[in-house]
Amino acid sequence: MIRVLIIDDDRLSLSGIRTMLPWEKHQMQIVGEAYNGKEGLRFLEKHTVDLVMLDLAMPIMDGLTFIQKCRELHPVVQYVVMTFHEDFSYIQEALRLGVIDYISKLKLEEEDLDSLLSRVSEVVQRHISAEGNETASKEGKTDNIQEAAQQLSYPLWICDDLYLWETERMLKEKNYAVQDLDTTLRETILRLEITNHFHVLDIGRIRSAEDAIRYLYTCREYIIEKAQQGDPNTTEARLLVAADLMKKSYQESCLIQEIADASGLSRSYLSSCFSRYFGITPNEFIRRKRIFESMKLIMEGTHSLTDIALMVGYDSYQYYKKMFLEVRKESPKDFRQIYGRPAEQER
Repeated sequence: MIRVLIIDDDRLSLSGIRTMLPWEKHQMQIVGEAYNGKEGLRFLEKHTVDLVMLDLAMPIMDGLTFIQKCRELHPVVQYVVMTFHEDFSYIQEALRLGVIDYISKLKLEEEDLDSLLSRVSEVVQRHISAEGNETASKEGKTDNIQEAAQQLSYPLWICDDLYLWETERMLKEKNYAVQDLDTTLRETILRLEITNHFHVLDIGRIRSAEDAIRYLYTCREYIIEKAQQGDPNTTEARLLVAADLMKKSYQESCLIQEIADASGLSRSYLSSCFSRYFGITPNEFIRRKRIFESMKLIMEGTHSLTDIALMVGYDSYQYYKKMFLEVRKESPKDFRQIYGRPAEQER
């Protein structure tokens, strides 16, 4: 059984957490309760605990301070935080301290608590198993997650196909610790929820890089679909609509004014906001789309590079090659040697 300590200064909330969650179904048992972080540390001095579920805002000792102290004294304990706070930086700090997941008290009745406990139980059981066999706690050297965290911090992965493909390659080729990958992905999605008010899908269980990649593709489709429906009605959502329109007309001379009108933004506002939010101009976005579509054709191996240049909207292979080099830092032929195969007429 997973031994659980609950820490919350709100007795009503504590009682609700105790009764609402299906503890036994997920092999969990509440072994103690405390009303602030200081009491929680005293409890841990005399009792063995696998998981602590705690409020972040508490008197005497708040949740973040408790986690920092507890990590030093009891490094194997895992955490789930409960909070009324919707401030991203506050919850992000908890995630960086190694928190498995978080529960918004404002949305407690809307949460899929069964799914939450199932997810948490799996992570805790994995840590318990690793602690029981330290030599198996790490399967070889793992890469630093900061590179992936930086890649995912830019919202460009939501709409730019090439950027997401590059992110996918990074996740597949590197060996990130699963817990680090899970935490980084949750930080990314939390940022979208809180700062951009995007509706996102539940992350569920991240047990591998493949799980993370599948989630990114599925979640971005969901976000774009909602944005096209006008939900949420924000500038960021309208920018996603504009990006989707540009992707559909990438082979043609894209008329930014028409894209702006269709997305409900003025032309100047679209250009300035797009560059500020995604870090590239609309024209650069279209160019990246053309290059990505050409990469897919190269990987198929059924067309010559000259034909591919024309198919994605370029007048000549030489100009296409120049654009490819600027975007990918390699030539189309170099890319084909790694990822594709030559077309029949070029063999």
